[in-house]
Amino acid sequence: MANFKDTLHSILQRHIDAAVSESVAAYRRSLSAGLDGIAAAKPAAKSNGAPHAPAATRARRKRRYRSSTDIAVTIDKVLTFITSHPGLRSEEIFKAIGGNKAGVKDALARLRALKGVKTRGAKRAMTYSA
Repeated sequence: MANFKDTLHSILQRHIDAAVSESVAAYRRSLSAGLDGIAAAKPAAKSNGAPHAPAATRARRKRRYRSSTDIAVTIDKVLTFITSHPGLRSEEIFKAIGGNKAGVKDALARLRALKGVKTRGAKRAMTYSA
């Protein structure tokens, strides 16, 4: 009877050892594949903690650069408006001309730098005349 118990014990032990070694090998393979995937992945961009905008919003935010012709047309439009409506502030000019506020703001800055307009006041209280 002791011999039968020893034989049964050794058979069970071999099956358990085989099952454990197969499980360990499978675990190592999956771990290795996971680590390879992580190493091949692109590193994440640093974040300031703010939530990311949806892809559709990011696509709309794509920067559009204006050509020199667009800039010249905007400057001409702003100068013509200021000539016919002197004494207005920049906010009033934005509302009246409409369109791209940044473009009008850039045109006003260029006209000031080129001395194309006369200004009176400072900052938001600045009025424009030709």
